[in-house]
Amino acid sequence: MLSAQMFVDYQNLHLSAHGTFTPYGTPVHEALIHPGRFADQVIAGWKDDPVSIKQIHVFRGLPNSRREPDANSRVNRQHNQWKRDPRVIIQTGS
Repeated sequence: MLSAQMFVDYQNLHLSAHGTFTPYGTPVHEALIHPGRFADQVIAGWKDDPVSIKQIHVFRGLPNSRREPDANSRVNRQHNQWKRDPRVIIQTGS
């Protein structure tokens, strides 16, 4: 079995999926993507040799906790949920 790592630019993935798959007017925060589930869908479509995703590196910004406390809290809750998948490694911008 092949093994691989996945690298995700979360903001680009999130906004592209929102623009492509949601009805016009849907709030952006209602079109979230779980990196682990996304990786599982990618490998499910792999037609050749079986692939195991060993790590999923997610690059994502983090809202300032003083300026945007609600957004910061929401993103941290998402990160905590994602990290339940041991493959997910989150890198936030500084």
